[in-house]
Amino acid sequence: AIKRVKPAVAKRIARGHYVDPCPEVFQKLAADALSLEKEASALGFSIGSYKARLDDFVRLFQRLERIATDELMGKALAPADLILLSGIDSILDKVD
Repeated sequence: AIKRVKPAVAKRIARGHYVDPCPEVFQKLAADALSLEKEASALGFSIGSYKARLDDFVRLFQRLERIATDELMGKALAPADLILLSGIDSILDKVD
């Protein structure tokens, strides 16, 4: 569920949180993750239990691509995106 955040809270969350404004990088990372799945399958490897995790990465990269594009266009980020960016460290810590 998406958290609803008051504008004042969103501004406080936003301080210091941004994504590198390079949407092409995130688009290529998403494409690479999808390609990895297809190539592994073509070679007879089953990604099995890793599929859900790989899908999570694809969604994350696609979302970061959209956020970076919004930043380049000067659009205000949605509160949900600000929350994601403010917690990205803890999200990526789980990848280790």
